[in-house]
Amino acid sequence: MRKVRYVWIVLISVTLALAGTIQLRWQRDLENAKVHYTTQYHAEALRYLDHIDVSINTIYQNLRTLASLPSLWTIDRNAKNISEEARTTFQLIYNNLADAVAVSEVYVLPINFDPEKIDPSTGKAEEPIIAFDQLIVNAGSSLSRVTRQSHSAGTGDPAYTGPPEIETFEYRQMVNQLAWFKEHFPTRASFEGLNVPFISGAEVLLCDNTQFIKSSDDKDRSGVIFSVPFYDAQGEIKGMVSAMVLTNALRDMLPTPSMALVNPENGFAIMGAAVARLDKSEIFIKSAAPDPQLIYSEALQLSTKEARSPWKIWVGNSRADFESSAEVAVAKNNRLQGFIILTLLTMAAAICVLLAQRNLKIAHDSAEKLQALNNDISTLNSDLAGKLTLLSEAQDAIVKSGRMAQLGQLVATVAHEIRNPLGSIRTTSFTLKRRLESEKIDYSTYIERINTGIKRCDHIINQLLDFSRVNALQLEDTDLCQWLQGVLEEEVSLYPSAVRLELVLPEENLRASIDAERLRRCVINMVSNASEALTHSPSPTPNPMVLITVAKSARGIEIIFQDNGPGISVDIIAKISEPLFTTKSFGTGLGIAATRKVAELHGGGLDISSELGKGARFIVWFPDRVNTLKAA
Repeated sequence: MRKVRYVWIVLISVTLALAGTIQLRWQRDLENAKVHYTTQYHAEALRYLDHIDVSINTIYQNLRTLASLPSLWTIDRNAKNISEEARTTFQLIYNNLADAVAVSEVYVLPINFDPEKIDPSTGKAEEPIIAFDQLIVNAGSSLSRVTRQSHSAGTGDPAYTGPPEIETFEYRQMVNQLAWFKEHFPTRASFEGLNVPFISGAEVLLCDNTQFIKSSDDKDRSGVIFSVPFYDAQGEIKGMVSAMVLTNALRDMLPTPSMALVNPENGFAIMGAAVARLDKSEIFIKSAAPDPQLIYSEALQLSTKEARSPWKIWVGNSRADFESSAEVAVAKNNRLQGFIILTLLTMAAAICVLLAQRNLKIAHDSAEKLQALNNDISTLNSDLAGKLTLLSEAQDAIVKSGRMAQLGQLVATVAHEIRNPLGSIRTTSFTLKRRLESEKIDYSTYIERINTGIKRCDHIINQLLDFSRVNALQLEDTDLCQWLQGVLEEEVSLYPSAVRLELVLPEENLRASIDAERLRRCVINMVSNASEALTHSPSPTPNPMVLITVAKSARGIEIIFQDNGPGISVDIIAKISEPLFTTKSFGTGLGIAATRKVAELHGGGLDISSELGKGARFIVWFPDRVNTLKAA
């Protein structure tokens, strides 16, 4: 009854461990999904940045073109001396700006512009030198932009007039911008080449009523003023060229609702519909800073240089948006499937345990079934012997036919076929031992003989799989000296006591990237082969010894196995690395071949040298760093 409880405890423990693994897998998948999500939206943000850059740069380049026209060098206060050709050029550039980026107005202003003063030549308050606003002046509700461009003369018709146009606020800001240019860029020499300074201001009411006449809401006639300076023939600042753009027009430039156009210094932020819903992120948006509470957010600066208050874009997504993404849905589905499968497997295992209990009870009461079990073991042993015979025949056929390319697949298949009945034998042996013990029948000698045979077959199978294995190396940075010493201490009891093992380690600490388990079996193979050569040769070696030395050379790390045995002849050395070749009456002939293969997978190799009567020397070498995972 106690043993039954132990089985149930193990089952529950395994189930809990697997459930924990599924949960950890879910967390890892979620983290990977987050990395992919943020990477994807960062790439999109860069594309959005380019889109906005094109629009803002279009405003800048056209204003810079106007400011560089020679006609502005000598233009008088009321533009009486400007040619019709120059005026036409201004008009065309204004029309292009209106079409490309929905610019409302373009003004040319003198450096000492003061709307509070009276212009003596007109008797009215000072106005800009030139104002290009035909596409918005007298904004009538039924007059389209196309119509206004085609029939600009008609904009003065009373039928198209609208509410009064307020210029006060834009004039005040332009006076501020003129003063800033005069202080920071008083001459053309203040900047280099085409790097004409470009500035903007805070959001103000503009005189563009094209949208206001329908809504009567001041936000529909609010906007931003962009300006560049122009200079006279001597390079002294003469004034500036300014473009007015409605805030709604800037909002229309946003390529996605998850984006905002921000000017933190001017306290200005134009938000897309999705960004506007992120109420708790408003302070981060207006300051163009990432919001740590969002799954993803960042601010990127436009490449178009704004000399006074740089413009930025802000992009961000809520955690709810991430959790509704396809990758998270897949991760959730995988976790659910994992728990369903685990539940089914646990139920199946519980049923198997119950059935096993029932069968054991029946077997305990039936001596006939005990004999049948004995017969089953004999049959399985016979089956195993037959399969080993098939393996031997297959090895001979492969060597003779020279089809070495198929050897790995064949060996792996046969090893798999052997391991299946071997597992049955191991299970049956364990079950038989328990039943015999419960009946107080002493068959321990025979059971031990079966287990010894199983261990020997296991060793053979490990050699087969080492040679034919196709999975990748599991590389870890390892202290070689400490690792090798540990391997030998674990295995020393398995070697003949007459053989003395000596380990020589370097003074320096050697580290390398290795697959510790695969390389461990190489060491065991080398020491086992040397020990067998020392103790099983026709003339046993006096004072048999295997010297293992670790050294660093130009090609990397070398593990040298030197014995004082009878040595190996030249013809045997030529064949010893061939798979399935062996001089023993037992074994697979794959030990040295598998060792060479593992060394080569580590980027190294196996060197063999010997002289009859003077022992043999095997060197397993590999680079101290393996940067590329190789398929084994």
